Amino acid sequence: MPYYIKNFGGAPALAGILMSSFALGQFFAAEALGLGPAERGWLLAYVGALAKRFDERNLAATALSITAVSRVLYSPAPSVPMLVMALLPLSLGSGVAGTTLRTLLTQSVPRESVGGRLGLASSIDSINRILAPCAWR
Repeated sequence: MPYYIKNFGGAPALAGILMSSFALGQFFAAEALGLGPAERGWLLAYVGALAKRFDERNLAATALSITAVSRVLYSPAPSVPMLVMALLPLSLGSGVAGTTLRTLLTQSVPRESVGGRLGLASSIDSINRILAPCAWR
C-alpha cells in the first residue's frame, strides 16, 4: 500500500490511515447499517450456507483463487479507481476464504485443540499481514 500512495502522489502517513481504515470501515459500516450481533451472524451464516451448498473445500479453493487473482490484478493498478476495483474481489475472496478455512480447521482437529489451533491460525494471519508488505521491497 505505501508503494501506491507514493506513486499516486500521497503522503507516506496516508498509507497507515488507509490500512487502518479497513478495520474501522467494517465497524462503522456495521454501525451505519444498524447491524447488530445477530445481523453480523446472518452474514456469516450466508457464507456457511454457501459452504454447505458448494462443499466447504471447493468454496475455500474458489475463494482463495479469487484472492490470488485479485492480488495479481491490484499490483499493476495505474490509478486509485482501478486499485479499488481490484480490491473489491480481494475483500470478498478473503472474507469467504477466512470463514471457510476456519470452519475446515475446527472440523479437522480434536475438539480439545480447537481453541489453540484457531489462536495459532490467527497469530499466523497477523504475522503474515506484518511481513507480507516487506516481501514487495
